[in-house]
Amino acid sequence: ISVVDEVPARRLPIKNCVVNTAYRPKAYAFVADEVKKGHQAYVICPLVEASEEAQGENVIDYSKTLMEELPSGIQVGVLHGKMKSSKKNEIMQEIITFIMEIIGTIAFAASGAMVGVGRRMDIFGVCVLGVVTSVGGGMIRDIVLGIIPPGMFQKPVYTIVATATSCVVFWVLYLKKELLEGHFREIYDRFMLIMDTIGLGIFTVVGVNTGIRHGYMDNTFLLVFVGTITGVGGGLLRDMMAGVPPYIFVKHIYACASIVGAVVCVYMYRSFGTVAAMVGASAVVFLIRYLAAH
Repeated sequence: ISVVDEVPARRLPIKNCVVNTAYRPKAYAFVADEVKKGHQAYVICPLVEASEEAQGENVIDYSKTLMEELPSGIQVGVLHGKMKSSKKNEIMQEIITFIMEIIGTIAFAASGAMVGVGRRMDIFGVCVLGVVTSVGGGMIRDIVLGIIPPGMFQKPVYTIVATATSCVVFWVLYLKKELLEGHFREIYDRFMLIMDTIGLGIFTVVGVNTGIRHGYMDNTFLLVFVGTITGVGGGLLRDMMAGVPPYIFVKHIYACASIVGAVVCVYMYRSFGTVAAMVGASAVVFLIRYLAAH
């Protein structure tokens, strides 16, 4: 038995409140707003399924209620103790994949916005580049795989997160213009490299995983292609729209790192499963980009 007798470092304070069922519409609105910001919400029920012996909300029925009450773009997942291990693992993999996608979205949006600021675009142009960099590769991938409409339209949370990130980058660099000049320029370029590397690694493995989930496990060439296009497609569109030489053709090893990462992801998936493959292949892309930069 583990005993926690102190609050972990930097833990935010927990706020508890008790309300009646009439407050639920406001609670649903609050959850919807938080999810749109890129956060997650967890609803805990005392029962797994309806019972004549005990009263209270149950997971099975209440999940259906949430699907009806929350906006259609919000995904509702179910996890409980009576599930088979394979189903639990599948849900946990979806959660991990979603977290990685949000991290990649923020990283690529930041790099796209930084290019826009460097080209002296207004806030609309900066946001467009940020969004295109984040979801452009995934949109191309979905079209190739026949996913219509593409995921960016089915789950607008990624576009919203990219837009918010782009706005933050714009205002930071607009208020601190000296960050684009002098010795700060080196820091800017290094930050750009880091953001691009994080986005490249994550979106490469997300692309491969998407291809696998849509039934193309045995088509290695297609999986490597969709992984690579997911990783580099957004950056390519960004550079074309910004009128600069595409980053993948002139800066270090970029597309090749994505290709190697996609290949590693495919073969690791077949031996170790989704999570290990995505984490391991992302690390390979990070390592290649790091070594290339040095």
